[in-house]
Amino acid sequence: MPNHHDILFRSTFAEPDAAAWLLATALPDLGPARDLTLVDTSGIAAGHLRQPDLIWQVGDTVRVRTAWQHQSTVDPAMDLRVLHDTAILLQHWERTEAPPLPALVTVVVTHAPRAWTTPRDVRERMGPLPPDLARDVVRCPYALLDLRALTDAQRASAPPIARVALALLAAWRVVGVDLWDVFFAHAPELAALIRARGTASLLGFLRYLLITTPTRSKEDIVARL
Repeated sequence: MPNHHDILFRSTFAEPDAAAWLLATALPDLGPARDLTLVDTSGIAAGHLRQPDLIWQVGDTVRVRTAWQHQSTVDPAMDLRVLHDTAILLQHWERTEAPPLPALVTVVVTHAPRAWTTPRDVRERMGPLPPDLARDVVRCPYALLDLRALTDAQRASAPPIARVALALLAAWRVVGVDLWDVFFAHAPELAALIRARGTASLLGFLRYLLITTPTRSKEDIVARL
């Protein structure tokens, strides 16, 4: 089941401009993110796949798909999950789409409070192997983007909706940081969102704040708004 962090991540980076920024930040070698298309995975049988939060296809002629997995905690078995989900996705596309298969890159986006120390490839779990054998051993690496390690320049280049979401996710569980203060510190971004999309564009952020700060009184929240 997705948690409130996952829901905020999905609602933010399902927006094409936010997704384009995320792709450029996590996978700069991919080049400009053009012709982005969200990929529907609802046809995969329930229980066979722990759904990635988002899958974006980049381009039409050379198809590259990026599976985005958001993590608010460190998953010690992430490399095994990526291997399993990659096989399920490719098998599904082999059955349902014309060849060739798209290239698939998985990116784990984390704002976990502690460092990401779990293997980045299932091969890291295996012991030393003779070079000739090592070439034939299965590998399925994933890219990692730590939201807490973004530079100021990277944050500044993000579109408004992404800047607010990134700030909230990165501030979660930081001692002494009030998430409502973080939210209102981004007043210029919030104003830009309201001008472009109306007040409804803030509902996802407000829902996230109410869930993550359950002890805050209604009177205090109303006064701040």
